[in-house]
Amino acid sequence: MPTEFYESLLTLRRVFIKQARAEGCKMTLTKGELVTLLRKELLMDVSGNAEVEKYFNALDLDKDGVIDFMEYMSSVTALTVLMFTPETFEK
Repeated sequence: MPTEFYESLLTLRRVFIKQARAEGCKMTLTKGELVTLLRKELLMDVSGNAEVEKYFNALDLDKDGVIDFMEYMSSVTALTVLMFTPETFEK
């Protein structure tokens, strides 16, 4: 029986794959796919081009114009760390 942690890893993978399949290469996220992911999965309002550029440039570590799975996971890890403070571990 899969553990909660394992299921969480599979969910992260499924979210990436679902969005990456929308356009272009099936192994990377384009700007459009990133916008969809941010809106659907994080409920972010990323309506302005400048805002989209900011997020995309922050995630596109190798500056190749797409977000690969490693860049996606690096951002997920950073976001997770930012979400948790010492106070949240006490609850």
